[in-house]
Amino acid sequence: TTVQRPDIVIAMAESLRGDQFNAQNMPQMQQIAETTPCLRSLHHYSGGHQTWEGTFSLLYALGGWQHDTFRDKPIPAEPLSMLHKLGYKSVALVSSNLHHIGYDAMAKSFDVMEDFNHLDAVEGDRRATDRALAQIAARDALPPEQRQPLLLVVFYNGTHYPFVFGKEHETFSPFCGKDAAPMGRDDDYRLGLWNRYRNSVRGVDAEM
Repeated sequence: TTVQRPDIVIAMAESLRGDQFNAQNMPQMQQIAETTPCLRSLHHYSGGHQTWEGTFSLLYALGGWQHDTFRDKPIPAEPLSMLHKLGYKSVALVSSNLHHIGYDAMAKSFDVMEDFNHLDAVEGDRRATDRALAQIAARDALPPEQRQPLLLVVFYNGTHYPFVFGKEHETFSPFCGKDAAPMGRDDDYRLGLWNRYRNSVRGVDAEM
Protein backbone atom coordinates (compact mmCIF):
# COMPACT_ATOMS: atom_id res chain seq x y z
CA THR A 1 0.00 0.00 0.00
CA THR A 2 1.11 3.57 -0.65
CA VAL A 3 1.65 5.71 2.43
CA GLN A 4 0.27 9.23 1.99
CA ARG A 5 2.81 11.41 3.73
CA PRO A 6 2.10 15.07 4.48
CA ASP A 7 3.96 17.89 2.82
CA ILE A 8 6.40 19.74 5.08
CA VAL A 9 6.80 23.50 4.70
CA ILE A 10 9.53 25.35 6.57
CA ALA A 11 9.23 29.13 6.22
CA MET A 12 12.29 31.05 7.41
CA ALA A 13 12.89 34.79 7.58
CA GLU A 14 16.13 36.68 8.10
CA SER A 15 16.46 38.58 11.38
CA LEU A 16 12.88 37.89 12.42
CA ARG A 17 12.40 38.65 16.10
CA GLY A 18 10.30 36.26 18.14
CA ASP A 19 8.21 39.10 19.57
CA GLN A 20 6.92 39.94 16.08
CA PHE A 21 4.86 36.77 15.92
CA ASN A 22 1.54 38.29 16.93
CA ALA A 23 -1.76 39.33 15.37
CA GLN A 24 -0.65 42.95 14.87
CA ASN A 25 2.63 42.38 13.07
CA MET A 26 2.14 38.94 11.48
CA PRO A 27 -1.63 38.48 11.10
CA GLN A 28 -1.40 35.92 8.29
CA MET A 29 0.98 33.59 10.10
CA GLN A 30 -0.90 34.02 13.36
CA GLN A 31 -4.14 32.96 11.66
CA ILE A 32 -2.47 29.94 10.06
CA ALA A 33 -0.97 28.88 13.39
CA GLU A 34 -4.36 29.12 15.09
CA THR A 35 -6.47 27.41 12.42
CA THR A 36 -4.22 24.64 11.06
CA PRO A 37 -2.32 21.79 12.75
CA CYS A 38 1.02 23.60 13.07
CA LEU A 39 3.71 22.60 15.53
CA ARG A 40 4.28 25.52 17.90
CA SER A 41 7.25 25.31 20.21
CA LEU A 42 7.04 27.23 23.48
CA HIS A 43 10.82 27.17 23.87
CA HIS A 44 12.48 27.56 20.49
CA TYR A 45 15.95 29.01 20.09
CA SER A 46 18.13 29.93 17.15
CA GLY A 47 21.12 27.72 16.46
CA GLY A 48 23.35 30.77 16.15
CA HIS A 49 23.45 34.54 15.80
CA GLN A 50 24.49 34.44 12.12
CA THR A 51 22.53 33.22 9.12
CA TRP A 52 24.77 30.30 8.27
CA GLU A 53 24.79 29.02 11.87
CA GLY A 54 21.02 29.09 12.24
CA THR A 55 20.42 27.54 8.83
CA PHE A 56 22.96 24.80 9.44
CA SER A 57 21.39 24.03 12.82
CA LEU A 58 17.90 23.79 11.31
CA LEU A 59 18.87 21.55 8.40
CA TYR A 60 21.42 19.36 10.14
CA ALA A 61 19.69 19.14 13.56
CA LEU A 62 22.97 20.09 15.23
CA GLY A 63 24.16 23.10 17.19
CA GLY A 64 25.35 25.99 15.07
CA TRP A 65 28.80 25.81 16.66
CA GLN A 66 29.28 22.42 14.98
CA HIS A 67 29.20 24.01 11.53
CA ASP A 68 32.99 24.28 11.52
CA THR A 69 33.23 20.49 11.59
CA PHE A 70 31.18 20.19 8.42
CA ARG A 71 32.04 23.29 6.41
CA ASP A 72 35.14 21.83 4.73
CA LYS A 73 33.55 18.45 4.05
CA PRO A 74 30.76 17.78 1.53
CA ILE A 75 28.57 16.05 4.09
CA PRO A 76 24.84 16.22 3.28
CA ALA A 77 22.24 16.97 5.94
CA GLU A 78 21.16 13.69 7.52
CA PRO A 79 17.55 14.78 8.23
CA LEU A 80 17.12 15.55 4.52
CA SER A 81 18.67 12.19 3.59
CA MET A 82 16.13 10.47 5.85
CA LEU A 83 13.26 12.31 4.16
CA HIS A 84 14.59 11.30 0.75
CA LYS A 85 14.45 7.66 1.84
CA LEU A 86 10.81 8.22 2.79
CA GLY A 87 10.05 9.42 -0.73
CA TYR A 88 10.14 13.20 -0.24
CA LYS A 89 11.26 15.65 -2.88
CA SER A 90 13.22 18.41 -1.16
CA VAL A 91 13.10 21.95 -2.53
CA ALA A 92 14.88 25.06 -1.21
CA LEU A 93 13.76 28.48 -2.44
CA VAL A 94 16.12 31.06 -1.02
CA SER A 95 15.91 34.85 -1.13
CA SER A 96 18.43 35.30 1.69
CA ASN A 97 22.21 35.08 1.27
CA LEU A 98 23.48 31.60 2.14
CA HIS A 99 26.75 31.77 0.19
CA HIS A 100 29.16 30.90 2.96
CA ILE A 101 31.73 28.17 3.49
CA GLY A 102 29.89 24.86 3.37
CA TYR A 103 27.08 26.19 1.15
CA ASP A 104 27.73 23.68 -1.64
CA ALA A 105 27.36 20.66 0.65
CA MET A 106 24.14 22.05 2.08
CA ALA A 107 22.75 22.88 -1.37
CA LYS A 108 23.49 19.35 -2.61
CA SER A 109 21.27 18.00 0.15
CA PHE A 110 18.24 19.30 -1.82
CA ASP A 111 16.77 17.91 -5.00
CA VAL A 112 16.07 21.48 -6.12
CA MET A 113 17.80 24.66 -4.92
CA GLU A 114 16.78 28.02 -6.39
CA ASP A 115 18.56 31.17 -5.25
CA PHE A 116 17.01 34.65 -5.60
CA ASN A 117 19.49 36.61 -3.49
CA HIS A 118 20.67 38.55 -6.55
CA LEU A 119 17.27 40.28 -6.64
CA ASP A 120 15.90 43.08 -4.49
CA ALA A 121 14.57 41.45 -1.30
CA VAL A 122 10.93 42.27 -2.09
CA GLU A 123 11.21 40.75 -5.57
CA GLY A 124 13.28 37.83 -4.28
CA ASP A 125 10.73 37.02 -1.60
CA ARG A 126 7.88 37.16 -4.11
CA ARG A 127 9.78 34.93 -6.49
CA ALA A 128 10.40 32.39 -3.72
CA THR A 129 6.68 32.27 -2.90
CA ASP A 130 5.71 31.96 -6.58
CA ARG A 131 8.15 29.12 -7.11
CA ALA A 132 6.89 27.31 -3.99
CA LEU A 133 3.33 27.47 -5.31
CA ALA A 134 4.56 26.32 -8.73
CA GLN A 135 6.26 23.29 -7.18
CA ILE A 136 3.01 22.30 -5.46
CA ALA A 137 0.95 22.86 -8.62
CA ALA A 138 3.36 20.82 -10.77
CA ARG A 139 3.29 17.94 -8.30
CA ASP A 140 -0.52 18.00 -8.01
CA ALA A 141 -0.84 17.89 -11.82
CA LEU A 142 0.83 14.47 -11.91
CA PRO A 143 -1.10 11.20 -11.76
CA PRO A 144 -1.65 10.21 -8.10
CA GLU A 145 0.81 7.32 -8.26
CA GLN A 146 3.60 9.71 -9.34
CA ARG A 147 3.08 12.40 -6.71
CA GLN A 148 5.83 12.81 -4.13
CA PRO A 149 5.37 14.48 -0.77
CA LEU A 150 7.25 17.77 -0.69
CA LEU A 151 9.70 19.30 1.74
CA LEU A 152 9.63 23.01 0.93
CA VAL A 153 12.17 25.26 2.63
CA VAL A 154 11.43 28.90 1.79
CA PHE A 155 13.84 31.50 3.14
CA TYR A 156 12.70 35.15 3.05
CA ASN A 157 15.01 38.17 3.18
CA GLY A 158 12.83 41.26 3.55
CA THR A 159 13.32 41.45 7.32
CA HIS A 160 17.10 41.71 6.97
CA TYR A 161 18.59 45.23 7.11
CA PRO A 162 17.76 47.56 5.36
CA PHE A 163 14.24 46.11 6.01
CA VAL A 164 12.53 46.37 2.64
CA PHE A 165 8.81 46.21 1.86
CA GLY A 166 6.34 47.24 -0.83
CA LYS A 167 4.11 50.30 -0.60
CA GLU A 168 1.17 48.08 0.30
CA HIS A 169 2.90 47.31 3.60
CA GLU A 170 3.55 50.87 4.76
CA THR A 171 1.50 50.10 7.86
CA PHE A 172 3.51 51.65 10.68
CA SER A 173 4.64 55.26 10.49
CA PRO A 174 6.67 57.35 10.63
CA PHE A 175 9.41 55.17 9.21
CA CYS A 176 12.95 55.84 8.04
CA GLY A 177 14.11 55.65 4.45
CA LYS A 178 15.86 52.63 2.99
CA ASP A 179 19.29 54.24 3.42
CA ALA A 180 18.85 54.75 7.17
CA ALA A 181 21.82 53.73 9.32
CA PRO A 182 21.13 50.63 11.47
CA MET A 183 22.02 52.39 14.73
CA GLY A 184 19.62 54.90 16.31
CA ARG A 185 20.69 58.41 17.24
CA ASP A 186 17.65 59.68 19.14
CA ASP A 187 14.17 58.51 20.09
CA ASP A 188 12.51 59.74 16.89
CA TYR A 189 15.13 58.08 14.71
CA ARG A 190 14.89 54.81 16.58
CA LEU A 191 11.10 54.87 16.26
CA GLY A 192 11.40 55.41 12.51
CA LEU A 193 13.85 52.53 12.19
CA TRP A 194 11.67 50.29 14.36
CA ASN A 195 8.60 51.06 12.24
CA ARG A 196 10.58 50.34 9.08
CA TYR A 197 11.46 46.93 10.49
CA ARG A 198 7.85 46.23 11.48
CA ASN A 199 6.68 47.11 7.97
CA SER A 200 9.21 44.64 6.55
CA VAL A 201 7.76 42.02 8.90
CA ARG A 202 4.29 42.70 7.49
CA GLY A 203 5.69 42.24 3.98
CA VAL A 204 7.30 38.91 4.79
CA ASP A 205 4.15 37.79 6.63
CA ALA A 206 2.10 38.41 3.48
CA GLU A 207 4.48 36.26 1.44
CA MET A 208 4.46 33.46 4.01
